[in-house]
Amino acid sequence: MERSDGYATVPNPWLDAMARAGCSGTEFAVVCELCTYIHWEGPRPYGSFSHKAVCDRYGWSPNRVKKAARHLRALGFLATKTAAHNGRCTESWLFPGIPWQRPTKDKGRKGPDLSAVDWGHGKRGRR
Repeated sequence: MERSDGYATVPNPWLDAMARAGCSGTEFAVVCELCTYIHWEGPRPYGSFSHKAVCDRYGWSPNRVKKAARHLRALGFLATKTAAHNGRCTESWLFPGIPWQRPTKDKGRKGPDLSAVDWGHGKRGRR
């Protein structure tokens, strides 16, 4: 079993846009690879990935990954930030038309208030 190289956080608006466009599983995997090591330039996210690493990880051909990235660019979900050169990967802006607020380091409580919910502590699934 291979070790995991990270995790990807893909915002719901991006997933919704991909679902509406009918994106394939390969295209979703490319977006996940780009989101695994996401970088920020102001409020705009961008990412890069090695085609060879993706091909080795999933056992795909390089043409399959290139075709998926090309289709994502045609849909407007990716835009080239810097082209590949001197052994570096292409950097791509992620979903340039769909905003995503950069995560903050706020330690405050987020989400709904669940204090009034009866969780049934101590019952362990018995009724």
